[in-house]
Amino acid sequence: MLSFLPALPANQVTLAWNPSVANVSGYKIYYGVASGVYTNSIDVGNVTNATITGLVPFTTYFFAAKSYDAFGVLSDFSNETKLMVYPPASIAPAAHGNSQIAFNISGPAVPNLLSATSNYPNLLYVVQASTDLVHWVAVQTNVAPFTFVDPNASQFSHRFYRTVNVPSPMVDSMPVFAASNPFSNGQITFNVSGVTNIPLQYVVQASTDLVNWVSLQTNTSPFVFVDTNASQFSQRFYRTYYLLPSP
Repeated sequence: MLSFLPALPANQVTLAWNPSVANVSGYKIYYGVASGVYTNSIDVGNVTNATITGLVPFTTYFFAAKSYDAFGVLSDFSNETKLMVYPPASIAPAAHGNSQIAFNISGPAVPNLLSATSNYPNLLYVVQASTDLVHWVAVQTNVAPFTFVDPNASQFSHRFYRTVNVPSPMVDSMPVFAASNPFSNGQITFNVSGVTNIPLQYVVQASTDLVNWVSLQTNTSPFVFVDTNASQFSQRFYRTYYLLPSP
């Protein structure tokens, strides 16, 4: 099983796989920008994970692996996995108080079809903190843009912060979030469906101002989301994002 490990720097991805049950001398990783068309290959040796570098941001890549024996005979391809990598987030100080530290985290600015610039949506980032620039602890994962607040900042004489990227494994397969009997008895109902035959966990969030978002439900697609409190708001917006599997 070929899979990716999350929380990586920009323009690279680390892949991991289960060792082959046959006599294996090494593995080759194949990848390209079209499914089943692998224009690049790397011999990574007899290991079960490898980091692929030099990837182009905002490009979907398809990966597969083959094992080979002492005679160089290759196996069949493994399963195919795909993902997109993207540049680091922008971090700007935000207003804070009560001995707290706050930052505004926004995704990279990319040109849209009208040649203007806007923040690329639905990109996941992990905020990490450290006291020595060596050992880092993940303190929040969220979809950019968002505001990070460290309520524990006053407990440290100094603390450093950084963001790391979480590559998107399904960049061209965002969840379908379609209204089903949209407003009935004061409730809003949506059908949330992800990638066909690939169960992924999605978080449904709501907001009244498109700035502050509250998580309402986490579930594995496909599922039906019902907001029983919809009638309490003059307006309410919804969005979903997927939860990455643990490495």
